[in-house]
Amino acid sequence: MEVALQDASFTKVCPRCGARLFRDMHICYGCLYDFDHPQPIERPPHELVQEAEPAAPEESEKTAKERVIEAAAPAAEAVPDDAGDADDTLDLSQHSAKKEKAASPAFTYLVRAHVGELEATVPIGERGVTIGRAQEKISENTLTDNFAKREFKELWARINRKHAYTVSFSDDELRRKSIERINSDLRVSRLQYTLTVGGQKSQATRDEVQAGSSFGSVQTETRDVDAGTASVGVTYDLVGEVAQAAAITRRSAATILAGIDANVFGLYRVNPEEFIKKAAALIVSEKATMVVEHISYHEIDDVYDEAIFTERMPDNASKAYEAKKNIQRFVFPDSDGERRFAEDMDAAAEVAVYAKLPRTFQIPTPVGNYAPDWAIAFKEGSVRHVFFIAETKGTMDTMELSGVENAKIACAKKLFNEMSTSDVRYHNVATYEDLLEVMGRMS
Repeated sequence: MEVALQDASFTKVCPRCGARLFRDMHICYGCLYDFDHPQPIERPPHELVQEAEPAAPEESEKTAKERVIEAAAPAAEAVPDDAGDADDTLDLSQHSAKKEKAASPAFTYLVRAHVGELEATVPIGERGVTIGRAQEKISENTLTDNFAKREFKELWARINRKHAYTVSFSDDELRRKSIERINSDLRVSRLQYTLTVGGQKSQATRDEVQAGSSFGSVQTETRDVDAGTASVGVTYDLVGEVAQAAAITRRSAATILAGIDANVFGLYRVNPEEFIKKAAALIVSEKATMVVEHISYHEIDDVYDEAIFTERMPDNASKAYEAKKNIQRFVFPDSDGERRFAEDMDAAAEVAVYAKLPRTFQIPTPVGNYAPDWAIAFKEGSVRHVFFIAETKGTMDTMELSGVENAKIACAKKLFNEMSTSDVRYHNVATYEDLLEVMGRMS
């Protein structure tokens, strides 16, 4: 039977060029290294290896030699300003020295790296080494004069109160709807593996060996894995894991699993982990739909402190947008859409002040805490609703959002638009133009 070259139990590594060869080969086809008659290894100029002078016996007890590899990265001034730090980093994790280290463990490998004007010599670890210029950080995002504006003070006084919720619905109703949803929507992928069989050519060029194309008559076959019979040594607490992932009781999880169709339950044998993950997700999605219909909010005797705006630091300077009407000097948008939203608010005459809400400003919901993006105060008389909470999503189409996301948004709408008496309105939008259009038709 022919064996693929990638099988480490049948192969060895050429100490000169790093090629992987069959263990019984005496000559490396790539560089003609003779395993039966070892000779000094010469390095090409771009992988120059210099042996350090051995230390005097009285100065060191080291017996292993050191090899130093010279490497360079683009100068700092050659890297575009908008390239981030990826192009300004010297990544040696795939350098040939890593292969040499495996072949010759008696040597300690060092890299002398040059990144712009930076020079450093460091050891190469098991996963290689990456040397680069650290990205600039902004250590403080100060509050601006906008924070003291009357419009923001009035807005903050209306939204800084914390809330709790109560929700009441029938467990039997959740179980019934979850069974229907799982029977209708649960799909899992089959576990598969691909068997590749090939033989090495009797003659091959160095380029073919290095490119991995020195094999001929390669055949592949994809086979399904029967997770029910495969000896993997893994057992699952099916009821417990579904209950934990869906945040329901074991009793409810057991009732739901016992109620689904036998063919659907058979998918557990096909792919146990995906079955558990997707079944729990469908239960959570169904629960999210139900809680919105039955949730009620009430204020509690606790408020958010203004200090939450300055807690999240430091952050990358490359993400910072220096805003005009934000209550802090910088906005750190999570997407290009959020950055455009902030730019549009800065340019809008009707906007008095706004705040990029920190992630610690949260609305509790039964499917997880929800952190809206923006709090906006408009100039009086310019729009119908002066105070607004906005969530910027890439789309306003609810079909493109997950069930949990839609449930969190629906809970926020219910809190601000139906139950709150603070004259604050809420909606999810994609752009600033969407926000103006939504406010125009809200009551």
